[in-house]
Amino acid sequence: MKRSYVKIAREIADVLEGKVGKTADLMACKQVPTVYLTRWILALAPPQRRKAPTKCSLTRKANRATTAQLDELWKEIIRKRDGALCRRCKKDTRLQVHHIMSRRHQKLKWMTSNGMVLCAGCHLWVHGRTGASTMEISRWLEAEIGARELLRLEAAKQIRGKPQDHNLVKLLLEKEMRP
Repeated sequence: MKRSYVKIAREIADVLEGKVGKTADLMACKQVPTVYLTRWILALAPPQRRKAPTKCSLTRKANRATTAQLDELWKEIIRKRDGALCRRCKKDTRLQVHHIMSRRHQKLKWMTSNGMVLCAGCHLWVHGRTGASTMEISRWLEAEIGARELLRLEAAKQIRGKPQDHNLVKLLLEKEMRP
């Protein structure tokens, strides 16, 4: 009766680990260098077949490319709108684009009202990494973009549903980009 390659590989592995050592043919394996055993085990294993890409994975890959494009387009719109100046300190160096509500909320990710230009120092301040209190940051945000807009973003954050259509978002952003 033929043993399967999996059983042989397991038996050899057990011998090499010192778990089993009763059978004479397995004991002989201890004399064989590990490099050869590895080659034999790999030779016994059937070739691994690659899965054909599914429709879902192809869509995800296509969306990854458009996600990067949409991110760049969104950043460009925010920079243009804010005049390439930090909204907090009015500096024009080391500028970064900040999401008011986290990017992980897909419905808000590319909303232009959810972004602002900040310098690196102010960006750290807004994220609370410089010792600023959350109350101080919230008050500044409310004064900067308005309480109504902040509530609108907060409400939009709660919306659940299917991911956005990237082509539609791209069209909307391109429309907003035009003067």
